[in-house]
Amino acid sequence: MLDTVIFTFAGRPVLLLDLICSVLGLTCVFLAGRNSKYNFWVGYLYTAALFFLFWNRNLYASLLLQPVSLAINVVGHYRWTHPREEEKAADNSLKVSMLSWPERVLAIVGVLLVAGLWGWTLDRLFPADPHPYLDSCVTVLILLAQLLSAMKKWDCWLAWLLVNVTQIALHLSVGNVLMSIVSALYLANGLWSLYSWLKLYRNGSAAPSGGASSPATPSAAGSPGGASSPATPSAAGSPGGISSPATMESAENELFTQKKYQKKKYHFCVKN
Repeated sequence: MLDTVIFTFAGRPVLLLDLICSVLGLTCVFLAGRNSKYNFWVGYLYTAALFFLFWNRNLYASLLLQPVSLAINVVGHYRWTHPREEEKAADNSLKVSMLSWPERVLAIVGVLLVAGLWGWTLDRLFPADPHPYLDSCVTVLILLAQLLSAMKKWDCWLAWLLVNVTQIALHLSVGNVLMSIVSALYLANGLWSLYSWLKLYRNGSAAPSGGASSPATPSAAGSPGGASSPATPSAAGSPGGISSPATMESAENELFTQKKYQKKKYHFCVKN
């Protein structure tokens, strides 16, 4: 059933399992980029689909990494929905944060070391792999991106962008046009998510419950990715309990109107 050929694209058969994995993967990162906790539920299905895909293709090296991906997904799901008090956003979910520069340097060094070791292992165990070190670097970057996403670090999208660009090059090099297009869609989502998570970070990750509002239409709980727009106050105020500039301006106008009314009332009483 899963081996059924759905259609042929650029001379290559596309299986039902390929299509399922592509749709689940794109849906997962789309929801993550919109700051929705439901990305993890899709992520569980995606991990299971990849397990069957790698098993079907005899890609045992990638197959062995799926339990690691599943564990990261579980940890991320818990962290997003059970943040510590100082990590909470306005909706009690985990706030978007950033790595410090020392942490970024440590992450890069870690990726190079682990990728080098994993590439050497692949070269010994699977000599047919034409790009063992490049493949291992992409694999380690994916795990790093997943880990950073689980901690809701803005930097995760930088790692995803590197992965997407490399995957596009790899797929094109072997003539896999369809997967190049899928990777390009991942890249486009990564660019948008990089921007929307930056807004969330600057606004303290104020987000509506259950997901994000439309990027172009501010809702009562905020704008893109759940962050309150600088010009649009949310119903509950700004992140961290601080009133937004627009809310404060409205309060000042109301206070001014009350003072003006009281002044007129005073003059009227004096006159009488």
